[in-house]
Amino acid sequence: MKKNFLDIIEETGTIFQNQDVLTIEYIPESLKFRDAQLNQMGYLSKGLNKNKKPTHMALKGGHATGKTLTAKYYIDEIENEYPHVVGVHINCKNHRTEYGVYLKIYNKLFNKQMVPGGLSTVTLYNKIINYIADKDKVLILALDEIESVRDFKEMNSALYNLVRAHENRHEAKISIMTILNEKTVLYLDNNVSTVYRPDEIRFDKYNFSQIKNIIEDRCRLAFYNGVVEDDIIEAVAEHIYNYGDLRDGIVLLEKAGKAAEYEGCHKILKRHFQ
Repeated sequence: MKKNFLDIIEETGTIFQNQDVLTIEYIPESLKFRDAQLNQMGYLSKGLNKNKKPTHMALKGGHATGKTLTAKYYIDEIENEYPHVVGVHINCKNHRTEYGVYLKIYNKLFNKQMVPGGLSTVTLYNKIINYIADKDKVLILALDEIESVRDFKEMNSALYNLVRAHENRHEAKISIMTILNEKTVLYLDNNVSTVYRPDEIRFDKYNFSQIKNIIEDRCRLAFYNGVVEDDIIEAVAEHIYNYGDLRDGIVLLEKAGKAAEYEGCHKILKRHFQ
């Protein structure tokens, strides 16, 4: 009997063991090949066990070198270990104004999903500062792709107010981590640059062996045994190494898996990448 689209929706057979492993949001249980960076971040965070904020950091490197993943992994691990820490990762491509940055922080702190316009910028800021001061929290804020903020005036205002929050409330402890591509230059006002002096953490490109190892791990977790053979892993790793985008390679694997599954094929073949 010919299948229609409703039959396809109801099908239970799959070659995926855990498709979430191939999403951008996935954070592995252990982070490979970034021990040096994590150790440096740990050294800059030594005061956390005494309720002090980490030193400001700037994670800098080429495209798809694990900066965002490392920042998210660091925040998850720190939050799990230290209940007094609240970590917020903000993609500034999605939150491009000072107001948007504050709203993202506010929603995390108060466990809300408030939409823009409910509170003013000043009110949001004051609620954030008062919360972390009154609750004796340390706020670790990761500003990813900060160069995407609508204009430098917005960016400087947000950085200035957050870095100097302790001047409004002495108990307010905020650590800022900026995540920057290799060639990004932040044009900071003098009143910001005098107080925001982050320690730089470098991220070099993954070599071919490291890329292949990461792809092997993702395939092992994402697909059932035998779905992805060694020649496919080798080809995907070569593609990533030549074009320098690990995330793109992982997305390609997910698309190829869907193409194979649509065909009813139990293995991913090279034609599924076309």
